Parts: sequence; C-alpha cells; structure tokens
Amino acid sequence: MMIHDLISLLQSSAQSKSRRFLLRTIKQWTKNDEPVSTLQRQVNQHICELALPTDAFISAWQEFESNSIMYIAGMTMNERFYAFGLLKRWDTCKTETQKLALYRKVHASPTKDSLQ
Repeated sequence: MMIHDLISLLQSSAQSKSRRFLLRTIKQWTKNDEPVSTLQRQVNQHICELALPTDAFISAWQEFESNSIMYIAGMTMNERFYAFGLLKRWDTCKTETQKLALYRKVHASPTKDSLQ
C-alpha cells in the first residue's frame, strides 16, 4: 500500500465531507514540507468521522500506517520517497534547501553526499 493507492481509493469514493477532507489533506501533504508524523496525526484525527470501522479506506490506511509509517526508519531513501509519493518531487529539487526539506519530511538525516 502506497500513498497513491490511498489517494485513488479516496478519489473513487469521496462523497462525504470527511472523505474530501482526507483526500485534500493527503494530496496537500505530498506538496508541503510537513513531516510524516503530521500526516499520520491529521489522518488519524479525522478517520473516526468515516462511516464504519470496516470502511475500505480505514483498512487501507491501517495497512499503509503499519507498512510504511511505522517502519520508515528501516527504509532506504528511495523506498521512503516511493511509498510516500515523493519521487517526482525529489527529482525536481533544484536546491539543497529543497532536498533537506524532503529529508525532514520523511524523518531522515542526509549525508553530505546525498544532497549533491
């Protein structure tokens, strides 16, 4: 389960205000500089507003949270960028500041070589 899977799932069923909010929150997160922990907090805060505990998005989010967020420290940078939908954004970084922002976003500490 990757972040783009969550976005697709919400896009296919974003009728309620809460679903639209979650979709907007996740999409905006991929474009801003907030860390993974902010995404996790925001989604978990609003997930209780969804209809049923067996909701497909809730199951997908729990899988994403378990497989990506909880194990982020054991992932390589490419795995982190892929799981969180940030590969294109990384490829378009033009400055060290932009790259540092993405490292912080996925809870990583860059080496000097990794910013070049």
